[in-house]
Amino acid sequence: MIIDVIPTMVSGLCGGQWKPNSSTPIWNHDVGGGRAGVDSIIFPPVECIKGYTKEDASKENIKEIVDNFKCVYTPYNKQDIRDINDFAFYLYKLGAFKPPLEILQDVIKLDPKRTVAYLNIADVYLALGNVQQAKKYYSVYYENMKRDGLLNKVPFRVLKQIKK
Repeated sequence: MIIDVIPTMVSGLCGGQWKPNSSTPIWNHDVGGGRAGVDSIIFPPVECIKGYTKEDASKENIKEIVDNFKCVYTPYNKQDIRDINDFAFYLYKLGAFKPPLEILQDVIKLDPKRTVAYLNIADVYLALGNVQQAKKYYSVYYENMKRDGLLNKVPFRVLKQIKK
């Protein structure tokens, strides 16, 4: 990552272009009108969040992580669906629940056939204590896996929840 600005100078600004289809994904960013800015970020935000632990994640830096993610991926588009889904999954693993829930709902709207999104959203609902919603999404996940001939890959926790 190459940065040549003071972070407070660009706080709250978002501009640039994400080029995920290049051989090395690059975020070209110029918030200073050519005077300063982030020249490139070599890894998509989802790659950066993978290294975080729950100890690293405070409410403040979760908000910053989500804001940065939305800066890069908003508006969401189908070509980025995997990164968007994975980002929500890693947020959930950090103990954040509301942002991944919102992101996963957007994933499902954008691509209703994204089977793993139903598993991820069900896991978030279960963590929030909403067993009824979790069961609903686990059931959709199960039916999609059945349709695709992948029942042998359905996690036991899913079977346990839908049979309750």
